[in-house]
Amino acid sequence: MLKARVQESEGVDQYEAAMRMNQLMTQLEASYAITAKISKLTLADYL
Repeated sequence: MLKARVQESEGVDQYEAAMRMNQLMTQLEASYAITAKISKLTLADYL
């Protein structure tokens, strides 16, 4: 009952929030991986 009250007042489904958080974490990790690859490039690699 308390969980239902909190959910109503906050308007957030805990499962949807967890799924969204996992999606955002995956995107963040991909961004970090791309940034790491780009930072290792040199002018010779680019050309």
